[in-house]
Amino acid sequence: MQENKNNLIPNSTQIPNVILDFLIPRLPEAEGRCLLYICRRTFGFHKEIDRISFSQFIGGIHDRSGKVLDYGAGLARASVAKGLRNLAEAGAVIIQETSKGNLYQINLSMDVEKVVQLVDQSSSNTKSSSASRPKAVQLLNTQKLGNKEKQSISQSETALPKKEKSLHAKLVAYFFNTAQQTRGIPVTITKADARNLKRVIDLQTLSEDDFEKLMLFFLGGSRFRGFSPSMSTFLSATVINGLVDSMRNGPKFWKELDDLTQRYKYVGTKENRAMVDRIEALKKQYSEKLLAIKSI
Repeated sequence: MQENKNNLIPNSTQIPNVILDFLIPRLPEAEGRCLLYICRRTFGFHKEIDRISFSQFIGGIHDRSGKVLDYGAGLARASVAKGLRNLAEAGAVIIQETSKGNLYQINLSMDVEKVVQLVDQSSSNTKSSSASRPKAVQLLNTQKLGNKEKQSISQSETALPKKEKSLHAKLVAYFFNTAQQTRGIPVTITKADARNLKRVIDLQTLSEDDFEKLMLFFLGGSRFRGFSPSMSTFLSATVINGLVDSMRNGPKFWKELDDLTQRYKYVGTKENRAMVDRIEALKKQYSEKLLAIKSI
């Protein structure tokens, strides 16, 4: 970061004051970060609309040599999906789906008060605070507890704040859920798998986001369709080292990862289907506006 000290130029990206003064301070973190990243990719390059991949929101942009050009919104996949969904439903951004990826545009005609109200309602509906990141709930193993102890835990859950799940527990759950989503089968994660995962985590060479990207690529990518969708296969030296090398040195990795992210982004839930319908409505509105402008 030392080499960039003298490159800080005020107002390099012009952002409307109303966004900075009245919108960002009142939005949840996920929505605020996504909105600012769209501003950066559009206004920062003197454009009204820009194609931004889902993986760019999550991990930023790298050049062919691997140099980091930006870190995106700095959010996990679930937070990006939630943030973009709420911004689109509230009318703060216009999302246009194309065969080459989504186009994003800040809605300069947005009603700021309405946006804040709708985003706040959406955040309340998903039980996430409007001032913090979505929190994970710790899973308790009550297999060996007696009835009295189980009852005590159940009664105290409403009074005590719930601790965030460990990285290990998050990744085990992510692998299990992603395997069901991409392969359509439940996988068994053995104690040996859990121990091996802990060893890899303890090396501290991969972040949570890195693990999620590699797991999605392994379970959903065409290259590994012939492999067993097991944690032990994923953690084998040949597979995981090859995945890490592709992530750091292979440009095709990021294109396929983006395709996978888009493919498995809106699966199953009523809430996700509602967002797809909302995006289609926004696309129609956007097309009608373009036709109206051309006819003038």
